Amino acid sequence: MSKRLTAGDKSTAIEAVISLASGDPSRETHISQLSFIARVYKTLVQGGHYNAKEHSLRGIRFLKQLTIVVDPGLDFGRKLYSAIQPHIIPWSIGEGSFVIVALSEALSGKDRDELISRLKRNKDTLKTKGGQNKGTKILLEKITSG
Repeated sequence: MSKRLTAGDKSTAIEAVISLASGDPSRETHISQLSFIARVYKTLVQGGHYNAKEHSLRGIRFLKQLTIVVDPGLDFGRKLYSAIQPHIIPWSIGEGSFVIVALSEALSGKDRDELISRLKRNKDTLKTKGGQNKGTKILLEKITSG
């Protein structure tokens, strides 16, 4: 029996969005290979679109009926990290690299320490396989400066 989404209950939607992200992102058919999808995940991890002029986040409006305003209580970043953890390095060198950048900024405690540690252990891979990927370059800066 499937869960029915009720007003206010976002857990089913969050689980569905996160389940799409699981699996190996280096596969050509993985959802993260679509740059616009990676941007949606990054935005969900960050808690909205970042407005550089206003230095603030705002919700995402797709349709009149669907506005996503991320609720910190949903813990999207931690849940996404748990789902993609086995594939952090492929995410870090591919279209989803900015999702990992956002996770490195949104996670805290043990999860953040674990993510940074894993990135540091794979620094050579990030350098060689990340190529000219801007997100990978930002990750490399984060792990070498901190």
